[in-house]
Amino acid sequence: MGVEIVLLREPKRGLLGRGEKFFMTGFHGVGIVGYFTSYYMVEQDGSEYIGYVKTDKMPLTVRMKDDRIALPMELYERGDFVILLNEILPGAENIHEYVKSVAEWVVDSGFSEAVLIGGLLTNYVGDTWLPFRIAHTTAYLKKGRLRDLILEGKFLKIDSDLQIYGPLALMLAHFQLMNFPAIAVLPLSSHRYQLDINAVRTALSFLNEHYNAQIDLQAIDELAEKMKRAEQEVEEKAKSEEVFRPPKREDFMFYM
Repeated sequence: MGVEIVLLREPKRGLLGRGEKFFMTGFHGVGIVGYFTSYYMVEQDGSEYIGYVKTDKMPLTVRMKDDRIALPMELYERGDFVILLNEILPGAENIHEYVKSVAEWVVDSGFSEAVLIGGLLTNYVGDTWLPFRIAHTTAYLKKGRLRDLILEGKFLKIDSDLQIYGPLALMLAHFQLMNFPAIAVLPLSSHRYQLDINAVRTALSFLNEHYNAQIDLQAIDELAEKMKRAEQEVEEKAKSEEVFRPPKREDFMFYM
C-alpha cells in the first residue's frame, strides 16, 4: 500500500524545521480519548485544514464538512500544532505501513517533537491523584519540552507491567527506533469503549498547561455537564420503575 502525505499549504506559524512545531494525533482507543481530543482541537477557532493522507486503499467512509468532502485522515494547523485527525484508519492489513509512513514524515519534516494522546483504564492504576500517565521515547529525555518535569518526577509514567497497544503503540515504537522525541499522554478513563469526556478534558488541560495550546474548554465543560445530567436521569428512571418479580407463595397466604 502506498502512503502519501499531501500538504495543500505550508503551516503559517513557522515552516516545518524552522522553529518549534509540534505534531499531535490520537486514535480511537480507550475512552475514545485520542480521537476526540484531536477532533475537539481541529474544531476550535483558529484551526485550519492544510492537508490529508492518501493511501492506495482508502477507508470506505467519508463525510461532508462545510463545502467539501472530509477525507478519513486529514491534517490541520492550529497555533504551534499540526494535528492529524484519524476519522477512520486503513484496514488492519495496511495499518503498519500507514503508521510507519506518518512517523517517517514527522521526523523528516523537522517537527520538534510528537505528542500522542490515548487513554488508560482507571482500574489498571493504583494512585489516581494524578489523572493521567505518560510514556516517552529515550530521545524525549534529551530534548523534549517537558524533560525537566519528567526528570524531577512531576509526572507518573505508565507502569512497566502494562502494555500500550494499537496504532499509538506502533507509532511510539517507530519514534523510539528513529531516535525522535515523542510523548504519549494517557488520561485515566473509566470507560473502555464509550466516550469518556472527563478524560478528554484532562488531555486538553494538559495541552493548555504544558504546550500553551490555548484551547477553549467551555464547550467541553458544557458537554460534560450535559452527559452527566443524562446519566443521572437514566439512573433515576431505572430506580423509579417498578421491577417485575414473580409472586411468591407467601403473597397469597393469610395467617390468623
